[in-house]
Amino acid sequence: MNIEQVQIVVFAWRCSPTRELARWLDAWARRGGRWRFAPQSRPVDLAREQVCNGHLAAWRAGGPRRLVMLDADLALDGGAAELFATDSPVAYCGHVGHQGTRGHYGHDDFGCAACAIDAEVLARLDKPWFRFAAIDDVLAACECVHFRERLDGAGIAHPMVGRVWHLQAAYYGYDDGGHLACRWPMAFEQGEYR
Repeated sequence: MNIEQVQIVVFAWRCSPTRELARWLDAWARRGGRWRFAPQSRPVDLAREQVCNGHLAAWRAGGPRRLVMLDADLALDGGAAELFATDSPVAYCGHVGHQGTRGHYGHDDFGCAACAIDAEVLARLDKPWFRFAAIDDVLAACECVHFRERLDGAGIAHPMVGRVWHLQAAYYGYDDGGHLACRWPMAFEQGEYR
């Protein structure tokens, strides 16, 4: 893909880009690529919606066709090359979710942490593109699921073309058998400390 037809937007809510991503973005910019930070809007579904609205308007005015959204806490590990090499109008890199949750992985899924979307796709789909799903005010699905459902409804393929890594905090220690173990913060019992 022509580098001039790509706009990268980095979503950094509580962090700066990882060293790996910062190096990659620096190399991208030295080759003439464009990237910027997403607005610090919360919740993330509204921030993604705002970025896509802006991208679609810019494309209609002669700007880049391809939008690439990257979470700031990523190590791309080759996933970016595959994301840019695909001819698919929508593609994503598989990833584990925050704190070791399932995330998104496989061709029947879609995740926004590292994804590419052509402006033509946004123009075809009804808004809103991204929305959290809640049941009784409890988060039931991330904004990626809503977008995937829009894509599926329009018959637009959304292949997984690589994988990326989320940098997340984890605790290391020894288990009861004396073996080194890793636990995510959510794996610890939550209770009162006295």
